[in-house]
Amino acid sequence: FYLIAFSVMQIWFNVTAYLTIIVDFATDRNISRWNAVFLATFITAADLVARLGSGFITDRGLLGKNAMMATHLLLWAATLYLTPLCSSYACYVLTAIVMGWCGGATFILTAVFFMELVDPDAFSMCIGVASFVGGLPLLARPPLIGYYRDTLGDYDGLFHLQGTVSTCIAVFWIFVHFKEKCSVTSLRSS
Repeated sequence: FYLIAFSVMQIWFNVTAYLTIIVDFATDRNISRWNAVFLATFITAADLVARLGSGFITDRGLLGKNAMMATHLLLWAATLYLTPLCSSYACYVLTAIVMGWCGGATFILTAVFFMELVDPDAFSMCIGVASFVGGLPLLARPPLIGYYRDTLGDYDGLFHLQGTVSTCIAVFWIFVHFKEKCSVTSLRSS
């Protein structure tokens, strides 16, 4: 439960922080305000496509659910680390699309994990508690964004912080993935 709830927290934080700062961040990098606004459209469109279509990856057995979560969190982390290094609008568009895909693909999995974790009678309570846990850190988002913008002068460190937290959560998902594989292997051998 805790890993899923922390994943929800990170997904929400990554997406909402990006949507909050992207126009300011991109205009600081000499992207026109109009084009910077479109970056929010790219991330949300990719998020929607991933929520509707990423299930084929796990449904067809290309990746297990734990591996899917870990892979997308690692890809998201890499994109967060790379975003401050972008120097062209095309690069920002690509990072927005990748972040949107990763956000949608991971968020849709959280409901699946909760359905597997609890009985149907406890599902809504489980989602509610996880949403509460996931929402609490969002209270720290405005001062954190303000600190990076007003004190440090840019958002680069915020992207790195988000990438680091995403990587840490991905490592836990990798651990769960291998633990599950070892359990299945030991059951087959006995």
